[in-house]
Amino acid sequence: AGLLLAGVVAAVASDLRKSPEQAETIRVRKRNLAQEVILAGHVQPRKAATLGFESMGTAGVVAVEVGQRVAKDDLLVALDTRGLEAELARASATKAAALFDARLALTRAEQDLRDAQATQAATLERARQTVRSTKAEFDQSEDVRQQIIAERGDQSSEARSALLTVRRADSAYRTAQGALREAHALAAQAEHTARAALDQARADLTEVTHAAPDTPGLSALDAEVALAHVRLRKAELRSPIAGTVTAVNSTEGELVAAGTPIVTVETIDEVEITADVPELDIAKLVVGQKASVTFDAVKDVAALQATIARIHPSAVLIEGVPTYRMALTIGERDARIRPGMTADIRVEAGARTGVLALPSRTLTTRDGRTVVTIRLPDGRTEERAVSMGLRSTDGFVEIIHGLAEGDEVLLPREQRSRAP
Repeated sequence: AGLLLAGVVAAVASDLRKSPEQAETIRVRKRNLAQEVILAGHVQPRKAATLGFESMGTAGVVAVEVGQRVAKDDLLVALDTRGLEAELARASATKAAALFDARLALTRAEQDLRDAQATQAATLERARQTVRSTKAEFDQSEDVRQQIIAERGDQSSEARSALLTVRRADSAYRTAQGALREAHALAAQAEHTARAALDQARADLTEVTHAAPDTPGLSALDAEVALAHVRLRKAELRSPIAGTVTAVNSTEGELVAAGTPIVTVETIDEVEITADVPELDIAKLVVGQKASVTFDAVKDVAALQATIARIHPSAVLIEGVPTYRMALTIGERDARIRPGMTADIRVEAGARTGVLALPSRTLTTRDGRTVVTIRLPDGRTEERAVSMGLRSTDGFVEIIHGLAEGDEVLLPREQRSRAP
């Protein structure tokens, strides 16, 4: 009886030792694996524009209200433009007056040059005529003197009187020649002065109508007029896109501060979904990948198909984690899906069919290698290094090398207390 009791106790103890070991092994089997990236996102309009004025003013016209659909270039809000119109009129008048004065000055300078040339030409002609006349008188007096000398001799009183006449004629002739040279100099000086005035008048006109020679663009007065036109155009806010007005922050007669958002236009009928992707998941995603999207606010909408349209190339820090902004387009449109709604996104980043797989909790990293402990058919255990492939969303890991189907893998010791 004692021996029998001892045998029963030993058998029970052996069963108690073996039972936990049996519960702590997982058999290697083939499975279908799918890796998903699960993200939270928000619905955003595909295009949105928030507009404001560059300068302070008073709202003169508010042409839209929230919910109104607008086309591209439709007027949204306009400032009171009476002051700007006065600035434009003043700039235009200043330019016109300066242009008139410059053209008038040019016309006068051209006329002054013609008058100076005519006056000096007349003066020169008179001086030349005087030279010709004095020369003729000189020649005539010399001829008379020669005739008297021939008839009465050079010592006669008539000859001496004729010599005095010749000398007076010669002096007059030389004086006339000097006057002609002086007239030439004065004529050249007068024409030079008139031409300089004409050149200045042309330069003044060019300054009014053209930019500086080494500067492309408008003249100063043209620029003032152009700037006045620009300020007048900027007194209107026109929609850069076709969409729906979602915010109007001004009323007619209200003072509007520079840079204050006044109107927002969004394409609420054309939306996309944005999400922030942590750096651990970004390498799994590429543009063109498909995703399924569900919405908390619209429970009866089945998962919609979406496509990754954009991934921002650089990261921003969100709570210290490098994060990448991603945008997805929705293949189907449901009118109940509105900008601002939250969305649950599932992106299938990879899939494997019929591959060996183990739960990730069976794997241990040691000395840079991934290892598992297997139970051999004779009951002994052995550590093996394995190569891993795809990690599925449900916690399984593809085993590429190191194990065969049917191998029994023991949970690591730290996992055994948590094993069911």
